[in-house]
Amino acid sequence: MNEKLRLIDVALENEIHEWHFYQQHSCKMHNPAGKQMFARIAEDEREHLLQLHLIHEEVSARGRWAEYSAPFVHGTDIRQFYIDIAKTSADIVPATAEDREAISAAIDFELRGYTFYHNLSRSAETHAEHVFFVRLAEMEREHFLSLKESQLYFEDPGQWVAQHEKQSLEGYGATH
Repeated sequence: MNEKLRLIDVALENEIHEWHFYQQHSCKMHNPAGKQMFARIAEDEREHLLQLHLIHEEVSARGRWAEYSAPFVHGTDIRQFYIDIAKTSADIVPATAEDREAISAAIDFELRGYTFYHNLSRSAETHAEHVFFVRLAEMEREHFLSLKESQLYFEDPGQWVAQHEKQSLEGYGATH
């Protein structure tokens, strides 16, 4: 098996693991904002998985990544999505120890995913391959930042909401 196919297989295994993790924990989360965020990240990871499957088929058939094929990976707005959910939640539900553990594990996944895809983008042999892995790296980074934001929210939800409301008001006054 060529090296490119082996790396795609590693990426597929990672995405399958992350997808299952986020699906399972979105059901187990006690905090509603965390629950919705994990469900949304699971959707993103599923999309990564589907695109990687297509690439795997292409590389298997051709033995290389075709220059003209740049699979599209939708962007993510998970960070803003999370901020909106957390700020509009009627009841602040404290995170459980299990919620905090899941966030910590997810942060580790996303940081490793970012590093992996960033390195793959740097060793890409075609422009299409480079663009695809840069996009995946960006999404993993966005997930990482969202999860770090969640971690802060879980530590002190009241302070987090107050800080974000203050930032919203300051931003409103500065632009209007």
